[in-house]
Amino acid sequence: MRIAPDDPIQAYEFISAFNYGEVRINPFQIREEILALLEFLGDETPRRIIEIGTAQGGTLFLLTRVAAIDA
Repeated sequence: MRIAPDDPIQAYEFISAFNYGEVRINPFQIREEILALLEFLGDETPRRIIEIGTAQGGTLFLLTRVAAIDA
């Protein structure tokens, strides 16, 4: 089993390439915009993050990479 990276760029590449049968994980944001947000949030290590709607789960997955371990 491959462990997902915490680095935002590597995490984005990880989910972009993720394909398990018919399961795909994709963010719908523009790559540069979501990476800028993740960099900003990573400096803060948030303990609470709210996302309304998950679509294919890509943004939620990326947000978990910058959140505090106990978030």
